[in-house]
Amino acid sequence: KKCMLKESLECPYWKAEADADASPIAVTNYAYYFMQVYYGQALHNRHSVIFDEAHEFDKTILGLMDVEFRRPYDEPRIGIKLPRDFSRQAWREVKAVADTRLGWDKEALNLKTKFAIVEIAFSNPDAWIFEQQGDLIMVRPKWVDPSWTKPLITNAHKVMLSSATFYPPYVGSLLGFAEEDIEIIEMPSTFPKEYRPLIFKPVARVSTHKGTEEEGIELDRLVLGIDQILAEHSNDKGLIHTVSYKLRDAILQRTRFPDRFMTHESSTRNKAIEQFRRAPAGNSSAAAHQHGP
Repeated sequence: KKCMLKESLECPYWKAEADADASPIAVTNYAYYFMQVYYGQALHNRHSVIFDEAHEFDKTILGLMDVEFRRPYDEPRIGIKLPRDFSRQAWREVKAVADTRLGWDKEALNLKTKFAIVEIAFSNPDAWIFEQQGDLIMVRPKWVDPSWTKPLITNAHKVMLSSATFYPPYVGSLLGFAEEDIEIIEMPSTFPKEYRPLIFKPVARVSTHKGTEEEGIELDRLVLGIDQILAEHSNDKGLIHTVSYKLRDAILQRTRFPDRFMTHESSTRNKAIEQFRRAPAGNSSAAAHQHGP
């Protein structure tokens, strides 16, 4: 099916994609670029490709190649039953039907990309895990293979991997580069050393005691350490990064300085960041919590 809004560029989504494709410089996240490379129609002919936060490259790519199908949800969209085994021919037949019947909305592109990844998996099945659990079908890579990351840079004359902490030859090898083909450029930080000290102060081991009585004890130790920092920096403000909302809530319940915290949900992050930026330093808003990176 052709999307009439796409053809006329009346849809904001398709217009934004067309503008990005026509622009000499386009900025996107890994997931969107990945989808376009494997099944989309934009961002294919780029002279240069820059992968930021390259220390997360392998983890990010493994996550993007991790495919799940849910029969009750996906089969009605495709209009055909998904195979009950992992026969390459059976999956190719379903993929052909999906290519014909699915449209070009974002959800359809995501589904088409999944079928493209399954086809990649069948090209080297020893590097993949194939599982079916009831209505859930899972296809997962064991490692990053340059044979299926190569399309990310096929048309690029230059590839840049940017990070503050990574080993360039290793990440470069995930894209098929030999060590002698990699040039390493080191740039000094723009912040003076005295403004960016790294102080390692282990005070608790929360992650190793989940669900046990010791977890509460470790949380108390963690918050005691946080409160000590807050007390020592009563005229400053800062950020506390947590790995989950559950840990955030545990900190807020235990701290002696709850009025100094700002927090947010996933839908209010930008608003909270702006509020934090405008807040004065000191006891009224010396600390802010931000979930995730």
